[in-house]
Amino acid sequence: PVGARMNTPWGKEKTVQNVRCGTAWHPSPQLLFCAEVAKATRTPARVKSGIEFLPFPSCAIRCGAATSPLTFSLGTGFPVGKLLFDIAFTTQEVLGFSPSATLSWQP
Repeated sequence: PVGARMNTPWGKEKTVQNVRCGTAWHPSPQLLFCAEVAKATRTPARVKSGIEFLPFPSCAIRCGAATSPLTFSLGTGFPVGKLLFDIAFTTQEVLGFSPSATLSWQP
């Protein structure tokens, strides 16, 4: 928010400033709604939203959408002991279909 500048080989450049505000709502232990508005310097504001549903304690189903650029995502997560396995699929106008996987350890 102070408009700092950084020395680069091309001269002094303004640093990117980000502002984000989000919320989450648990209407039940099995359901979570999330939303966020993010704004960075020289880019339009981006609205993100998502839903997580737990049909079973050992399975989470997630979906989300975001604007500027428009993206959609769908994923699932499975805990196995202290490990958590997540797999997700995202669509994006430039990159197209992008799968991803994560393996996390929770102590």
